[in-house]
Amino acid sequence: MRLDAIVTVGREAEDPIRLGMALATFASWARQARLGRVRVIGQSWGASAELWDLCARHGCVPSEVVQLDPVESQRGRHVQAAALATTDVYGICDSDIVLLPHLVVEDCGRPDPPWHEYVAGLLRDRPKYAMLSALPEPGGMRPPMGGTDGHVWQVQNTGGIRFVRRGVVTPDAPPRHPDGGGGYDRDLCYWLDSRGWSVGYAIRLLAVHLGYGTSSVWRDDPEGAVDWREPEGRRL
Repeated sequence: MRLDAIVTVGREAEDPIRLGMALATFASWARQARLGRVRVIGQSWGASAELWDLCARHGCVPSEVVQLDPVESQRGRHVQAAALATTDVYGICDSDIVLLPHLVVEDCGRPDPPWHEYVAGLLRDRPKYAMLSALPEPGGMRPPMGGTDGHVWQVQNTGGIRFVRRGVVTPDAPPRHPDGGGGYDRDLCYWLDSRGWSVGYAIRLLAVHLGYGTSSVWRDDPEGAVDWREPEGRRL
């Protein structure tokens, strides 16, 4: 069983520290021999080219680099990933998140190896689910909608690192909501919900958010979320 993976790289990877995070993210996928193709979808040719060069020096070259329209990068990366996927379940991951399937999540247990077959099996056996994510560390948990069956925890929205059922994300996926709040992960999950799908966490998979607090869209702020792209830090 194979699983295609797509790592999405934005303009923030032009920063050397974030570029290093992108390398760690890509390498964590590329070095899984049983995976399918591992591609990079980039918003910036400069960042994508630097990541390609850095990966090549570490022996893990992307299968392909695809350039995105920066205006619709949030929506576009999901639509493009869906179009590129050739496996029944595919992964799409931000460029600052590393999956650590060898770690045991407290009170949840270790996933049955290999992990990509495990998560694909979760979606196969739960036909109402469109997308699952790994538990984020640190922080980032979403409010639960329901309980857990020991493997999956249903939530309202999720993101970061996603395992997606091929065919559920289509070219008519919604644009970013005009109010700007909540991010595109929320918009996509609400759109999936409107089509009868559910999303959740695979609670036995753990992912480390390397860019927590300094990610491409959000950063910590004592008074709430702030959009880093606005000169004055537009309140969301």
